[in-house]
Amino acid sequence: MDILMKDPHDFICPLTGQLFEDPVTLETGQTFEREAIGERFDHGNRTCPVTGKTLACSTVPLANSILNGHKLKEEAEKDLHRNQEGNKVEHKYQ
Repeated sequence: MDILMKDPHDFICPLTGQLFEDPVTLETGQTFEREAIGERFDHGNRTCPVTGKTLACSTVPLANSILNGHKLKEEAEKDLHRNQEGNKVEHKYQ
């Protein structure tokens, strides 16, 4: 599916109503703008604003592994390829 054909609401923070700039995903699977969910946590709110579920973790995630996972995978694959090409390791018992 083309990303432009996805529901535009998938790219809007439910708290700010604005397009995501620095999204983070909570344990409930809901995504929010980092600053907006951080402010909720700062004010003592420990529930997901969308699901209403109490959160086990009350800190803002450091990175959005769901949205950034493909970038991490690409970097890991590049590193692996560089290591295979330029830094072949000689095994002691070969």
